[in-house]
Amino acid sequence: MTIRKMLLRKELSKDVAQQIEHAHDFVEQIEVERGIQLEHCDDVYTIIIPEEILHDKPIVLIGGFSQGVHAYAGELFDFYHKGYVTVFVNPIYGYTGPLSEMHAQFQGTYTVPDVVLRKVFALDALLDQLDANQYHLVGHSQGGMLATHVAALHAKHVPTLTLVNPEGFQKDQDTFLIAAKFAHQAFDQMTDIAGQVLRGDTQLLEPSGRAGRTFMRNFAQKSIWRLTDEVPEGIKADVGTLLLYLKSTPVRVTLLSGHSDRLFTPREYHEYLLRDHGNGGGDLFALIDAWASFVREGAGHTALGIERPGVLRQIIEADAH
Repeated sequence: MTIRKMLLRKELSKDVAQQIEHAHDFVEQIEVERGIQLEHCDDVYTIIIPEEILHDKPIVLIGGFSQGVHAYAGELFDFYHKGYVTVFVNPIYGYTGPLSEMHAQFQGTYTVPDVVLRKVFALDALLDQLDANQYHLVGHSQGGMLATHVAALHAKHVPTLTLVNPEGFQKDQDTFLIAAKFAHQAFDQMTDIAGQVLRGDTQLLEPSGRAGRTFMRNFAQKSIWRLTDEVPEGIKADVGTLLLYLKSTPVRVTLLSGHSDRLFTPREYHEYLLRDHGNGGGDLFALIDAWASFVREGAGHTALGIERPGVLRQIIEADAH
């Protein structure tokens, strides 16, 4: 953990204001032009191909609750700049087509809420369309929970799974508690950014505003359904059994959390990982291979879209070796 934090601090200490500005322009350009329809879904995905492809395994980034491609501009631009083919996707209603034999088997093996299941099968349809032999999976928040399910479906194709402030570790919490924690996170984040601006540091102001605008725009389009179906069903998902299975596969799983995440706190992850998931309990790394944190103490739940870019690539490259 100490070595990982030192690595992140060394590489992310550069002035990246200009890079973030370019990343914003970059995502503005690709958002409309490269949306591709998923089969048997109302959802689309965005594929970003660099001018020079330097890596043979694409990165599939699954966005968090109500987040769009704008929210992850810095990380997407970093992947592009470093020669990775990247796919961004964030399914809403999910898959509506006929179930395959594999789908039926998965449904019978794991207890998965219907809303979650349809999103997972939408991602499965995406991977079929990509036709890639191997790919790195990254999921933020709700996307982390979905990525874990997808990794369990396709373990032999997934060398690394990076879970960023993921959902799926909070099964015992109800919707009202999650809503209260979300409000706490929003207030805490605004206070944090305002404090930085008052100290003369405005580097995170634009990405923070971009992530907030993206969230509000997407949430407003499906607000009733998100509150009555998506959030309650998503909270029911529990990734413990899936992660326990992945430990028997070559998939390397890294948890990345924010020190100041008020929605899904580091303490909650710690308590969950120590539980007995059919393996006796008490081992922090019985379900995951590594646990890293964003360097900045103020990094919250939406840190992936706000903090300085490059963290995901560092983790993927470290895990792949």
